[in-house]
Amino acid sequence: GFQSAFGFFNISQIAMQASQVANILAISPTHAFKAVAHVPAVRNLLRVTDDAARELGIERLAKSAGMSKQEAREWLEYVNTSGRAVIDGDAIEDGTGVGFGLSTWGGNSIRGRAAQQAVFNVQRYGGKALDKGLFFFNAGERTSRLSAINTAIFEYRTANPGKSILTDNARQWITRREQDLTFNMDTMSQARFQQGLLGVPTQWLSYSFRVFESVFVGRNFSKAERARLFAVTMPMFGLTGFGMGSFAEEIGEKFGIPADSPM
Repeated sequence: GFQSAFGFFNISQIAMQASQVANILAISPTHAFKAVAHVPAVRNLLRVTDDAARELGIERLAKSAGMSKQEAREWLEYVNTSGRAVIDGDAIEDGTGVGFGLSTWGGNSIRGRAAQQAVFNVQRYGGKALDKGLFFFNAGERTSRLSAINTAIFEYRTANPGKSILTDNARQWITRREQDLTFNMDTMSQARFQQGLLGVPTQWLSYSFRVFESVFVGRNFSKAERARLFAVTMPMFGLTGFGMGSFAEEIGEKFGIPADSPM
């Protein structure tokens, strides 16, 4: 299941989940390089509680990103209030009730009080242990999400100079673009064939489906963005992965590469 593949302190997941950054850089190279470079600064400032230290950090962030302090302050407020920097957002990602990490949340149940408490304790402490094992997965996922958010914010400000990113219209635009940059990898965006019983055999194909859709359909991407995305994803999936296996055979034959070659 999910935990066996991504949890149990699987250190490879930090690179796997953060690999989406390469796609973001390909789609929006003009803004994404600066956006990705500022991910550590934004993450650190979100954890600062001292007012003086926070103001100094905002001043340095503004100078580094080439914007005003007010724009940098709005940037942090947007990320902090969007909820996308929190991997515990189970309402969107898992399609379940909102927990927000509250240890006392037990939900509603008609089980007997003693049995309910026993089950709750097992779920509580077992869940905490499993969550700890997702450390590397969450770190990589946050990197990709913040890279996408920062990129979308920079794009919006370039297209709408002087406008606040905290208005409803701005939030909708940035959210839509950020979701597109991360290939809409959430439960709410699942195709119909990935729901119900078919969701079991297709659960591990979600990312491949989204990549294929973004490259060959990409309604929210321009032709140039899709071309750059294809150039980055093709080495990972190969021609066969994109349904063009015959081309791979012809290219191998032309260059004298045997079909069973490790190349």
